[in-house]
Amino acid sequence: MKNILFLLTIVFLSSLLLGSCALSQLGTHASNSILEEPDYALAADALPSLIKIAETMQRTYPDKTSYRITLASLYLLYANAFLEGEAFYLMDTDYAAARGLQLRAKSLYVRAAALLEPAILKKSPRLLASEIQLDSSLEPDSPAFKNLTGGFKADSVDLLYYYSAASLAAFALDPLDFENAQKVPAAILLLQRAMELDPLFNGGMVRELAFTVYTSLPESLGGNRKLAQQLYETIADDQINPASAAFYVSWALGFCAPENEYADFINSLEKAIAIGTNPDRPSLMNSLAARKAGWILENSFLYIDEPAAR
Repeated sequence: MKNILFLLTIVFLSSLLLGSCALSQLGTHASNSILEEPDYALAADALPSLIKIAETMQRTYPDKTSYRITLASLYLLYANAFLEGEAFYLMDTDYAAARGLQLRAKSLYVRAAALLEPAILKKSPRLLASEIQLDSSLEPDSPAFKNLTGGFKADSVDLLYYYSAASLAAFALDPLDFENAQKVPAAILLLQRAMELDPLFNGGMVRELAFTVYTSLPESLGGNRKLAQQLYETIADDQINPASAAFYVSWALGFCAPENEYADFINSLEKAIAIGTNPDRPSLMNSLAARKAGWILENSFLYIDEPAAR
């Protein structure tokens, strides 16, 4: 607590000396320092304090969308990396504890989406009130799609990404929550708009989210395995914006395991480990995905049938 109070004091003093623009850059650099930290324990210890600082910044400047996005991104990071991430390892040994972590993660996803919703509605007031059917009538070149998403331009991709990611993650953890489920079509629509505007945003985060969504959701909710396979080939072949470790874990679990493609399953997980342990690509999320890939490799019998010995 003393450390948090000290950090908050520094932020307040900095805001007086630097002004809101410099403070915004401070928040961005602090967030990036977490994402570029491969030491899981160090990042886990630092992130709660950073979240509280970001909350202070957002409350001080409630009308600045950039502060809302920074705070929402930190909620997502903590929920995904340190709550859902740990729940994964407990599911088979302590389901109650794992579910408790998942519900905490869901609450942060919901909080992140709620934080960004005013900025979303400012650009598309009818979005959440519209009856959205995820079919051919909402292709990117359709009038309906343009009417609901046309207000979002290239400078809104971060807003689209984090709102979609938060809404879809909350749904994934609790599909029976009707209030969250109602927002899934809008989240898919906004993700499609982000793909249209800049699929390579922040090194390819948008297209990797699209890949995960198309892989994991049923077709009635926006899933599309054909599109997911096309995205896989595009992402895997891109040398300029290389795939993350999590991308290969998703491919192993989402495609290789269901198709019982054992060799590809093992190869994909080994690629994830190589990426996550590469000292030239320091990254918290890659490090965490490599850890997960290693665990899955050690427990591969839970996911896929091993080939019979000859």
